[in-house]
Amino acid sequence: MGFREVFFYTAAVIGFFGAAPAFIYILAQYCPYTLTDSNALCKLLSAVGMLFMLLGVIFCLLSNIALIKVGKGGAGVIGRIKLMKETEHLVTTGVYAFCRNPMHLGLILFYCGMAFVLNSLSALLIAFLTFIFAYVTALYCDEPRLKRDFKDEYTAYARKVGRFLPKIHNKYK
Repeated sequence: MGFREVFFYTAAVIGFFGAAPAFIYILAQYCPYTLTDSNALCKLLSAVGMLFMLLGVIFCLLSNIALIKVGKGGAGVIGRIKLMKETEHLVTTGVYAFCRNPMHLGLILFYCGMAFVLNSLSALLIAFLTFIFAYVTALYCDEPRLKRDFKDEYTAYARKVGRFLPKIHNKYK
C-alpha cells in the first residue's frame, strides 16, 4: 500500500470515527431530543449501542482488509472520484459473504450505536442520513462499476447476497 492509500485511509478513519462522532455528540447536546425517558430502557439502549458500535468498527475494519488483501484495491473510489486504486478482484468472502456493503453497514451500525448510547433522536437522524448516503452510493456508484468490471460474477453474487442485510434463502423452494 502506497503513501496515497495510507493518507486516504488515515483521513477516512479520522473523519468517520473522529470528526463525525464529535459532530454527533455535539448535535446530541444541542438538540436534546431523547429516544426514551425510562432509566431502565436507557441502560438497555446504551448496552445495545455499545455492541452496535463495536460491530460497526469490526465490519469497517474487516471489509477494508478484505478489499486490500483479496480485492487488491481500496475503498476510496466513489464514481469518478478515485482516491486510490480500484479493486482488481470481486470480494465475496469474509464479511462480504454476509452483505455486499459491509463497510457502509458498519458505519450505519456505529452511528446508530452512538445514538443509542447518547439516547439521542437527533443523533439517530445522522445514522438515517448515513444510510441514505450509503444506499445512493451503493446503487449509483458502486454497483454499476462492479457490474461493468465483474459482469456475471457480480450478478451471481448480488443474487445470493443482500445489499446491506443477509438474504434469507428458503431451502425448500
